[in-house]
Amino acid sequence: MAIIGNAPLRMDLSGFIDACDLVLRFNEGKNYGANSGRKADILCIGNSGAPARRLINNRAIRNAFFYDSVSEVWFPRDSGIHKKYGQTAETESFLTVYDDLADELIDANELSGFTIRRFSGELNEIVFRKLKEQALQPFECPSTGFLAVEYILNEPRFVEYEKVLIGFSFQGYRGHPWKAEQRIVQGYSESRSDFKIIPSSRVPFSWKGKMEALKLWIKGKKRKG
Repeated sequence: MAIIGNAPLRMDLSGFIDACDLVLRFNEGKNYGANSGRKADILCIGNSGAPARRLINNRAIRNAFFYDSVSEVWFPRDSGIHKKYGQTAETESFLTVYDDLADELIDANELSGFTIRRFSGELNEIVFRKLKEQALQPFECPSTGFLAVEYILNEPRFVEYEKVLIGFSFQGYRGHPWKAEQRIVQGYSESRSDFKIIPSSRVPFSWKGKMEALKLWIKGKKRKG
């Protein structure tokens, strides 16, 4: 199972990714087709705040190249838990920044025919508490990618899959606790045999990361051949 973040990839892993049993992408899949293949089975969409409103207004999911290949859509954020724990951004009203916009996203992007999964409040609360233990300073909310990783690692139907995290830079919106998320995810890769990380072009490759990326590139070439 390939979990594809939106950061640029420095090595072409298209062959490996397209040969995976499952491929998960996020929002409009910014690096789709650019070293990350063209397969997309599951789409995880941030369902609150300005990014969600943008996807509603521009219908970017409906207009995406991978729209017809997706069969399942995830909405990770639970509005009640985010309002309970979240630190509000200065530029947005507390009453609206965490509103659940999943229904509006479904309507605007014609997603009603897909299998829809909404992450539970229980999972969201576990994630907030876990990050609060690790974060060195207050944060607004977890990233969509981190919520998805936590869901996958705790969801029974994915137990048999080898999971590979690709294209995560752990950088971006300042309200996310990136360093805490990176430490936790790195810990998973070191403690679990079913979870690997391939750094994006924005994260320096360790020797281990280089070797893992090379292995996946070779594996993709063999499958393609």
